[in-house]
Amino acid sequence: MTKRQDRLNELLRETAAAFTQTITNNQSLITITRADVSPDTKQCTIFFTSLPEDQQSIAEPFLNRHASELRSYAKARLNMKRLPFFKFELDHGERHRQKIDEISRNI
Repeated sequence: MTKRQDRLNELLRETAAAFTQTITNNQSLITITRADVSPDTKQCTIFFTSLPEDQQSIAEPFLNRHASELRSYAKARLNMKRLPFFKFELDHGERHRQKIDEISRNI
């Protein structure tokens, strides 16, 4: 991955995190963990975790319904020629890392 793409990933992660704070309610905590922009910058996958865990099945469709609003939000705040289309996915890697940490603390 190039340095430019790394900066773009971080910028879009921060933008998505700010956006999710504006649209979520207090029933669950949604944390944006990372963004992955395609090399042609046409697509961006935003990874997230959600607490409590039983809200995860609701959070992903909720966020994907608001993906076009995220694009408008980012367009108003970022000075980019080509803005990617967004989709949200649950970050299973982060959830596995948390479980491994919990198991290692219990040992």
